[in-house]
Amino acid sequence: MINLEKIKADIAARKAMPAWGPQTSIERIKTINATLPSFSLKTVEALVKMLESCTGTKAIHDVIAERQRQQTVKGFSTEQDDTYVGFQLSAAAICYIEPMEAENYWPADWYDDSFKPTDTRRNLIKAAALIIAEIERLDRQLPEGGL
Repeated sequence: MINLEKIKADIAARKAMPAWGPQTSIERIKTINATLPSFSLKTVEALVKMLESCTGTKAIHDVIAERQRQQTVKGFSTEQDDTYVGFQLSAAAICYIEPMEAENYWPADWYDDSFKPTDTRRNLIKAAALIIAEIERLDRQLPEGGL
């Protein structure tokens, strides 16, 4: 079983090693030996397998691709997302989930022509990506390292 916290600690230990030198060589070798299991072929293979199992379905890929499209093609930056403190991103997601409710939920300060519903699946993908943007915005407001 992979212990991600141990791997993170070992990475931090290696990053904190002093530069090679006559006074530090033994210390570096001890750190390298102590952290070796985290960098073994067995561990790397297990991590790759874990990543492959996390890549998910076509739906997950499509939601991630939409979130990336919102940022790279549409230009919606995290800085812009952080200005939506009234849960506008969640409200927009509601509109894509239930387009008939758009007039009740579409953020008032957003252009009406930016709401572009299509088919149900595409709408749900856009909604999921907007919800991810909202969650990311909330996470950035948290104190570092805490929920």
